[in-house]
Amino acid sequence: MKKKLFFLISIFFLYFNSLIAVTYNSEPEIFIQELVDDAVKTLSNKSLTSEEKNSFIQKIAIENVDIEGLGLYTLGKIRKDLDESTLSTYQKLFEKYFLKSLTSRLTDYSSQKFEVVGFEKKSAKYTIVQSKLFGSETPEIKVDWRIYTK
Repeated sequence: MKKKLFFLISIFFLYFNSLIAVTYNSEPEIFIQELVDDAVKTLSNKSLTSEEKNSFIQKIAIENVDIEGLGLYTLGKIRKDLDESTLSTYQKLFEKYFLKSLTSRLTDYSSQKFEVVGFEKKSAKYTIVQSKLFGSETPEIKVDWRIYTK
């Protein structure tokens, strides 16, 4: 159950880049619904191997998550004190860790329901999309997504 819930916890902290492959809508609330629907459909497919699911998770994360921005956010103020070489090494290691952590937790995802319940446009470049994840055997979990439009 913890593996299933990590999906929600992870996405709460992620920054998503809305310069997306043409398959997703550019409206933040529609983008989130389409992205999650696509992920749920693929991860629930029992005919896919773990390796195929891992590849899918990595691809969708690399295309839609600002991993570099998330890494910098994670560093906080300390990033200003790092030299370019150390920061570059950190970014490579952070991406590797992030993708491994995400794939290890989402590969065994089972069916839960997802619904976008609202959104709040904070500025021309920043929208919060409110959603919830629920299932018959799990408590409802509310998730807020930060969507940056570049």
